Amino acid sequence: MKIRTKEELHERLDEELAWRRKELASLSLDAQAADGPKRDALVRSGIALLYAHWEGFIRCAIEYYLNYVRSLRLTHDQLAPCLLGLAFQRKIGELAEASSISLHVDFAAFVREQAATRAALPESISMRSNLSSSVLRDVLAGVGVDFSYFELKEQLIDQRLVKARNEIAHGQHLCPPVSEFVELQHTVDEMLVYVRDAVEDCAQASRYLASVYRTPPGPHNP
Repeated sequence: MKIRTKEELHERLDEELAWRRKELASLSLDAQAADGPKRDALVRSGIALLYAHWEGFIRCAIEYYLNYVRSLRLTHDQLAPCLLGLAFQRKIGELAEASSISLHVDFAAFVREQAATRAALPESISMRSNLSSSVLRDVLAGVGVDFSYFELKEQLIDQRLVKARNEIAHGQHLCPPVSEFVELQHTVDEMLVYVRDAVEDCAQASRYLASVYRTPPGPHNP
């Protein structure tokens, strides 16, 4: 289904987030109300589900945004640098593996020739094997979303969400206290809301355009 307007993007993002938040909130309440082995089982399954919604929603949010930008039929010279990088990603990958100077010359000519042609953006961005904080930084950079909100949450993402989920998925008997699970659920909920709002803001402010784009703040961009 194509997303052609900012209103459609808003609706798709809201729908995608709403059912995930409802499911996670319900599981959190069930875990708090349970005790003994049932509580432990709900906490362990809850962590796995938290990660599933963490990766699942961010993947969908990025795909919906790219879907919307593709519908605008923009040319390469109209695209913001982050999206231009995505449009040239395959060519850049081929170039990185090449040692021939002639291929670098060919790529430079390709960029100039393609400047005024319609850009072909990918449908998604690779999340690799796990959506860790470093992968999240790269993914958000690909669409121009500011990562600074997550900087104080990197350890939580990597240790309490990604690592914990992996240990449970690989059969280890990890079971944090229910209070820690509830806290993690609240934080993941807040992070998903931030991603939804940030993606919507990129669309509303037309930050996909080179004329509007601003480099998100980071270590080298204060």
